[in-house]
Amino acid sequence: MNKFRLTANALAIAIFMVAFASMAQAQATRTWVSGVGDDANPCSRTAPCKTFAGAISKTATNGMINVIDPGGFGAVTITKSITIDGTPFMAGVLNSASSGIIINGAGINVSIRRLDIEGVTTGTIGINILQASRVFVEDCEVFGWKAGTARGLSDTRSTGGGVLVENTTFRDNGSGAVIAPTAGGVGATFNNCKFLANTTHGLEAKNGGIVTVERSVSDFNGGAGFRADGATASTVTVMRCRATNNGQGLQANTGGTIRVGDSQITDNGAALSTTGGTIASWGNNYVIGSGSFNGTALTFS
Repeated sequence: MNKFRLTANALAIAIFMVAFASMAQAQATRTWVSGVGDDANPCSRTAPCKTFAGAISKTATNGMINVIDPGGFGAVTITKSITIDGTPFMAGVLNSASSGIIINGAGINVSIRRLDIEGVTTGTIGINILQASRVFVEDCEVFGWKAGTARGLSDTRSTGGGVLVENTTFRDNGSGAVIAPTAGGVGATFNNCKFLANTTHGLEAKNGGIVTVERSVSDFNGGAGFRADGATASTVTVMRCRATNNGQGLQANTGGTIRVGDSQITDNGAALSTTGGTIASWGNNYVIGSGSFNGTALTFS
């Protein structure tokens, strides 16, 4: 009897160890997707998966999903620290119903590189940040998100270390990018970005959002090129930027402050628009149109 129990216990331990090893193997630090892959694969270099959603479950925390060839790899929800890298290709994320990429994990760090994130006019949000510590977006194209809340990028966290965006274009969305924390104080930086032909605003801070934008352009948007708004004070700092052919070049509504320097604000419906907000100049701006700096109405020519 004792021998039987020992044998049974040994068998149970062996089964547990095999199961544990299988689980460990399922979480690789680097996985791969291909246009001709299969999500039943282990997502290795020689047996890639088909979608980002299929690969993420097989990628360890702090791991990376790489792209083998150009293709459309579908929408994905991210709940752990991870990097999704389309380099050297422009990998596609297309979703016609809701969000393209949802980031929803407390304290996680997420990097998104070289992705073509498309909403085909019926998607709602290209990059939807609900929870995270830091989010990095580099070398991406975000376009066609025009249904519902209609934003290329939306950050509505209550806490977090901010979003850092570089070399990325937001075009033909409802709004290009909106930083609207639910509890205020969440920051964002945009460097060398483009906000083009969005239905409403190019880049907007609301509800206590703190945004810095540098070396960027915001052109042909139906609303403001750059906008600060919200009952909770929000701030947009605009340095070495251009805003042309928008409804308003810069717009600061109640609770909003825009600080601007070394920038071109020309050929807009209104150059500077303030309704209870403040637009402050740090100098060396090129402005054509009317508006007010520091609460003093001026006309520029």
